[in-house]
Amino acid sequence: MSIAVSVIGWLIVAEGILFLLRPELLGPIVRFFNRTLWMYALSILRIVLAVFFFLGAMQCRVRGVIVGFGILLLITGFAGLIIKHQMYNAILQWWQERNLTTVRFVAAIVMLIGAVIVYCA
Repeated sequence: MSIAVSVIGWLIVAEGILFLLRPELLGPIVRFFNRTLWMYALSILRIVLAVFFFLGAMQCRVRGVIVGFGILLLITGFAGLIIKHQMYNAILQWWQERNLTTVRFVAAIVMLIGAVIVYCA
């Protein structure tokens, strides 16, 4: 199960690299996911990933970090199911208005988070 956590970490690193190299892709991706069905699908995906983190934590190097990320994913997953589409839309609109430097900075942080997950797995 720690392999699944490691794969998730590598996917997060890849996402960070993608937006670091091509930050202009954020706009079209945000527009694609700005639908109620996708909003709920992403929230359910976060909850499923949290379950993977909880199940895999006992086999990982640094259990507390993996459990912490699992808790964060669980909270954001349930929050996504609770909030209304208008609020979700406002958050996505805010992200679309960020400049490319901000997107690159956040992408670097995402890469770092993915690397921490890979290391802890």
